[in-house]
Amino acid sequence: MSCFPPFDVSTYELLTAALAKGRVDPATKLMVFAVGQHTLALVLQQMAYHHVAQGCLHGHPCAAFFCVSCNMGTSLAPTVNGRVHRFRVTGIYYAMSMMSDDER
Repeated sequence: MSCFPPFDVSTYELLTAALAKGRVDPATKLMVFAVGQHTLALVLQQMAYHHVAQGCLHGHPCAAFFCVSCNMGTSLAPTVNGRVHRFRVTGIYYAMSMMSDDER
C-alpha cells in the first residue's frame, strides 16, 4: 500500500480541447514528454500529489515520475522483458521519493 496512489492515466483529451473547455488554464504548469510518436502532457499539480502516472497511449505503455523536492521529472517505457510493470512510491528517503514496481 502506498500513501501516494499512482495516477492511472486511462483517458486522454487533446490539449487544445481541454483549453477550449476550460479544463486547463493557459497558465497551468504541465509535464510534457514523448510517448511513441505522440506527445503527452500531464498537469504538474496532479503529478506533485501522485508522483507516478502510468497508462498506455496509442498502444505504447508509459510511466512518468515527478519529485516535488527537486522539481525533476522523467518518463520511461515501463516494459521489462516484454512485461508491463506498475510503479508506485514506496517511501521517502532524504526528501526523495523511492519507487518500486508491484511485479516480482
